[in-house]
Formats: sequence, C-alpha cells, structure tokens
Amino acid sequence: MFHEILLSGWQDFESWLADLAVPASKPHGQNNTLLFRGQKSCEWPVQDTLYRRIGRTSSIVEYYAYVKKARHPLETFMQQTWAMPEWPSIVDEFAEYDRGSRRLDVGLPGYDCLLFLRHHGFPSPLLDWSRSPYVAAFFAYCQTFTDEDPSPAIYILKDESTMKVHSASERKIYRTGEYVSAHPRHQLQQCDYTFCASYNLNENSWRFDSHETYFRSAENRYYDLFKVKLPKTERERVLKTLDRYNLNAYSLFGSPESLLETLAFRVFEGSKPTSQPLRPRKWSDI
Repeated sequence: MFHEILLSGWQDFESWLADLAVPASKPHGQNNTLLFRGQKSCEWPVQDTLYRRIGRTSSIVEYYAYVKKARHPLETFMQQTWAMPEWPSIVDEFAEYDRGSRRLDVGLPGYDCLLFLRHHGFPSPLLDWSRSPYVAAFFAYCQTFTDEDPSPAIYILKDESTMKVHSASERKIYRTGEYVSAHPRHQLQQCDYTFCASYNLNENSWRFDSHETYFRSAENRYYDLFKVKLPKTERERVLKTLDRYNLNAYSLFGSPESLLETLAFRVFEGSKPTSQPLRPRKWSDI
C-alpha cells in the first residue's frame, strides 16, 4: 500500500520511524531491513533513471543493448573489464517467462557492471535506496530550496510478506541486495537496489517496468511504501547535525568535488548561528 505522511520536523520523523521498526520476532533475513530514499521534492515520483530518461518502460533486452553500446568504450577509458553473458544468451533468456523468471530471481546479468553505470550517471533500471535513514535525509536536504520549491521527502519501503505469488503478467519488485563488489560509493552510502519487472504476454518478453505505477496499483499486495514529507526550513539544521557525525557529501562520495561541497557548506551555511544542530535522541544508525 502507498501512504503519505506529513511531519512537522526531523525529530518527529525519528519518533515515527521507531514505531515502524521491523518486529524482533520476524525471522532474520535480508528483507527485514527497511529501505530509505531521500528526494528533494515530494512531488517527484519514485522512478528509476532509465524510466525518467526514456519516458516509458523498456524491454530487458533493449536495455542490455544500451549497455552493450556503452560498455566497450567505458572499459577502454577505465582500463577495467566486466564479465557479461554473450548477447544471444541474454536474448534467449528473457524471451521466455519461466527462464527469465529464474534468471531474475538469481540476479541481473552483469550486476557489478550495472552498478558501476548506475553510480556514474548512466540511465539505469536500478532504483537506489539506503539502509540508513540518515543517508536518505542527506539526499533529501543536500540541495538548496527556493520559496516555490515543494517540501523534501523520504520514502521508506517495508516488505510485509515472506512469500509472494505473482501471475505471469503482473509487475514484480526484485531486491538485488547489498553484497556485491562495486564502486566504493555502494558501501559508503549503504546502498541497496530494487528494480521492477513484468512479462509482456503479447511480445513474449520480459520488461523493466515502473516502480511508481506498481506501488500505487492493486498489484502491490506485498509492500508498504511511505512518503514522509518534511519541512524544507530545517535544511541547515539537519545537514549540520549530520555533518557532526561525519555524514556529508565527502563521506558519501569521496571525490574532490564532494570535499569542496562539504567545505562550502561548513563555511557559508553551517557556521550560521541560526543553524544550530538538532539534539537527537540517538544516532545508532550512523
């Protein structure tokens, strides 16, 4: 189900989040973890960058054709190679429902390459999340706001089921998991990923589908998605608090540009007397 929550401040968010925690009696496993995603605007849909770039769903084979065109020049300039199945096997695998379903349950072909592309701006069907609400808060608040901008939002994905049954034509959310050799940002940002896929019976092909459409549809019987709206007026206070615990652009990206972004915030905004940090009850997730 899709839920919208309006809160008056960050401390209210922490209190609300504590009540949402997964019960301790639930069996231990990957899907017990809540996933968090921060967005500057509460009016932006929850969409991966591939959907945002082309404005429609894409067959999985079509996307791997894009990757194929980009991979060889990338490997040349990066002096790095990624293992990828032969093209005919990708075409054959995602033409059949059962075979493609088994493949997606195991994982996407060339997953480590897809993560590298995702972290460096290439359109991707992978929707990135963090296992930390504080990382999500940074991404919600890291950009400046104008008076006309809507409030930022943190999305929380909660998996409520242990067993999922889908028909052949239904959309399905796949969680790809954290354990993979990837770019350092994957670890720094405590990343996890989902993608949405469905099988088109008319085309006999698997497709990357829309997260937003799935979460708001009757097909979504297994997930709660919470959109928590937060006041943009708390930007400086929240970012200053996060920075005190070394959660900033540099600690999350590790580049010279992100270091200068962090220093600029400290010099121009973080030093203002009106932007005193919050006094959190606890910061166990940092």
